[in-house]
Amino acid sequence: MRAMVFGAGLGTRLRPLTELLPKPVVPFFGRPLAGWTVEHLTRAGATSVVINTHHLAERVEAALRDHADATNGPPLVFSREPQLLGTGGGLRRAWEIDESLRGAMDEDEVLVAVNGDILFAPDVRAIVSEHRARGADATLVLRRIEDPFALGAIEITPHDGRVVAMLAKERTHLEGVAAMFTGMHVLSRRALTRLPASGCVIREGYRRWLAEGLTICGSITDAPWLDLGTPRVYRDAHLDVLAGRRGLSGVAPGVRWLGDGARIEDGARILDSVIGVGARVGAVEVTRSVVWPGAVVDADVRDAIALPDGRRVPV
Repeated sequence: MRAMVFGAGLGTRLRPLTELLPKPVVPFFGRPLAGWTVEHLTRAGATSVVINTHHLAERVEAALRDHADATNGPPLVFSREPQLLGTGGGLRRAWEIDESLRGAMDEDEVLVAVNGDILFAPDVRAIVSEHRARGADATLVLRRIEDPFALGAIEITPHDGRVVAMLAKERTHLEGVAAMFTGMHVLSRRALTRLPASGCVIREGYRRWLAEGLTICGSITDAPWLDLGTPRVYRDAHLDVLAGRRGLSGVAPGVRWLGDGARIEDGARILDSVIGVGARVGAVEVTRSVVWPGAVVDADVRDAIALPDGRRVPV
């Protein structure tokens, strides 16, 4: 199994955090956010990982290389895009780079692609097995939401998971099951060779493949999914892990989490907060907040994200 992680987005909704670090490497419990995805793919059997980059590309690449070295992960390959290629073009270029380095994929080999800015850890091995058993050229990993048509649903048949409609705004098939795309795909070589050179992978890829008769399937998972798209959601995700509402490998629930090298002065009061690697907290109160690595906190912080440049982002 080969893997590709999307890391080239601009992260505009997460500003001002993404003015300092691109979204795939904002810190999350001591790791860059996309590092959790890379680790999950590695545990699932990925033998190579390509990551596309664009916004603050050097910082993405440095942070993820350091993380891979620290966790003994597989060597990472980066596909830097001077101009954004879109999800379809970015995926095609990453796959071409991978094949140039490792040789062409075998007929039964797959590439798993996933957004690098989400918290999502489904059973990848089971999804890949289902993809192969169905003889699929591509499989979209889906999740149930209350109204999938509001954002454009993927409809699949209930008996064999075949995709019958893409980005549907209303039900198009009486027995179709409507769900939302998670940002994870499983692709065989037949689909990869048909990827567009640029543009959206759904509009320029999947819709055309469906019309051409390729076998496109959907696999619904109940695994927790979260897009950390805004400062408030980003902060809340930390609180959910601390409270035990969301599990995270290696992180135990508690009233606080301290990164390596964090210095806490006597008299400090830290409640429901995460203190990043190498941060320093004076004799102050930090409540329901996230303190980034290297930040210095010398005044009370409540419901905020403390950045290392001195800014406090309220949430």
